[in-house]
Amino acid sequence: LPESIGDLTKLMLLIISHNKLLSLPESICNMSGLSKLSIRENKLQTLPDSIGNCSELSHINMESNLINSLPDSICSLSALQTLDMNSNKLSNLPDKISSVISLTELYFGDNKFTSIPD
Repeated sequence: LPESIGDLTKLMLLIISHNKLLSLPESICNMSGLSKLSIRENKLQTLPDSIGNCSELSHINMESNLINSLPDSICSLSALQTLDMNSNKLSNLPDKISSVISLTELYFGDNKFTSIPD
């Protein structure tokens, strides 16, 4: 994806599923109007560190990637309701994930967890 995608600040829905993306540009975090992001079934290993800047994000589907950790900034998404992380390489969640009080659906099956997160 081009860095210029971040210029689409009024975009509310971004579906880039079923591709072979290895990374997302950091500029995606400039999309202040983004409320739903679907990046499922790619080859992503990480999310941009400043994903927490997308303050309107309410739904993230990152199912079936290669993500092995989440940036701490994901915990500052105060509108986040659904976080689907099924089928990745995660072994832990950020310590402050419980501070996302708007979260109503959390999926993390088929990962590398050895215990249920606190």
